[in-house]
Amino acid sequence: MSTDEGVVRSLEKSVAANGTPSFKGRGVAPRRQLIMSTDKTLFCKVSISYSSADKQFVRKLAEGIEKAGFQTWLDEKELPGDPLAQRLADALAQSKAVLIVVSAASVKSNWLAFELNKATERMVKGDCRVIPAVKEKVGPPPEVRGLLYADFTGRFDLGLTSVLTALSMTHTNWLRSRLVGRLL
Repeated sequence: MSTDEGVVRSLEKSVAANGTPSFKGRGVAPRRQLIMSTDKTLFCKVSISYSSADKQFVRKLAEGIEKAGFQTWLDEKELPGDPLAQRLADALAQSKAVLIVVSAASVKSNWLAFELNKATERMVKGDCRVIPAVKEKVGPPPEVRGLLYADFTGRFDLGLTSVLTALSMTHTNWLRSRLVGRLL
């Protein structure tokens, strides 16, 4: 059991028993411990939407994100023969963050448009965060024009740092909402 799950279960038990959360025997306040946790396995996968022309870039991006402790979802990890549209929709529905790789190829991709439509619908409802990852200086899709983006047009490491910062903030907010939801 991860630290996050243990803290949440402990708080749930104390709320069930006493009607209030108990922080006894935890050392660090559980809320702080939960929010500061580096265990991102509870955090839903990060979906990466991209054009197949950008696969090499995306693999490097996914590797950097996974090294930081997040799980990624790429369509190439699926088995041949799987119904792709349904798998994409399912992955996007489970993601708390969706990276949209912006490149000359991706802005012309019908699949990216499909994924972006699903992701922005969830973003508007407050169910996920959409993070544009600008690989090439091209006009981004209208759905992401007003969003802050990670700039990969210069140095890859600076773009990755921007993505990881955004994901860490998203992860912290997700943990905070889980704790508040459990205590209410």
